[in-house]
Amino acid sequence: MVFLGSIQAAQAQAQAASLATDVSVLRSFTKGSRFWAMGQTVQAHFHLAAKTTAYAWLSYYTNGNFKNSQQAVGKDSAVMPQQLSYVTESTLRYRQVSLGFRHYFKGAYNNESTWSLYGLGGFGLLLIRASNTYSTPVDTLQYHVPQQAVEGTQNIVRLTADVGLGVETLLGSGVYLYADARTWLQASSFVSPYLYNNEVPRVLIVSGGVRILFE
Repeated sequence: MVFLGSIQAAQAQAQAASLATDVSVLRSFTKGSRFWAMGQTVQAHFHLAAKTTAYAWLSYYTNGNFKNSQQAVGKDSAVMPQQLSYVTESTLRYRQVSLGFRHYFKGAYNNESTWSLYGLGGFGLLLIRASNTYSTPVDTLQYHVPQQAVEGTQNIVRLTADVGLGVETLLGSGVYLYADARTWLQASSFVSPYLYNNEVPRVLIVSGGVRILFE
């Protein structure tokens, strides 16, 4: 309801609106959780002033896959072997909804004479599906298993602060080409043992797409 209310308020104040879509490359840089993924973002823009735009976007990404070597330790000295090595094969899938603002430092949303430079910032909900499998079965009744990337699947929701910087230029007839780099910062601290090191990986997302202006 808050999401719909924010969109309706932006629509009521907007001078014009745009629809945009892009293709993204996501790179996770966190140690132990490094991977590549492809994605797409669909956006609605509500232009409140020449340099101020409210946005709402939905983005989704392909699965990110990575592996880590781990070690389980026997709970009793009679357990053999005392240390059991195994590999955790992990998969992360991201979906995100974000609301925020795009500010044009150079140019404007309807700039027709030169290129534009913009920054963006907002808050989002990051929907994560984390799945982990062990290369070797581990009997948790006999072994202490590290409480990170534990075996199984969990759906996780995190609040994020979203920031980015991009450029845009007119292709013609109200169609704009844009490219930006953005990231999300975890804004909630709840941990999950299904994530490696119990944290959401830090990422850089590079995107390129088109925006269609409706005036």
